[in-house]
Amino acid sequence: MDDRGGIRSSTLPTSFPQERLRTIASHVLQTFNSVRKALMECNELRVDYEALSLQAKRGPKGTMVYLTPLTPTATAELGSACPGLE
Repeated sequence: MDDRGGIRSSTLPTSFPQERLRTIASHVLQTFNSVRKALMECNELRVDYEALSLQAKRGPKGTMVYLTPLTPTATAELGSACPGLE
């Protein structure tokens, strides 16, 4: 994603809700911006949910966000398994 939270590309299935992607991007961007405003250095973020792991790595040309399923049906269960990403 770019520095404004815009999603450049995605490898998730087309059935994955686009609004959910925008919500995840917004949360990641807000977290990195809050850390920067606090004058702290952080280029990587990891959050483990019941069904998946979210890892974000900030780079010079944007941020890569990885969603890794921890269960076979994690992508379908994302809404119920990840509080705060509704």
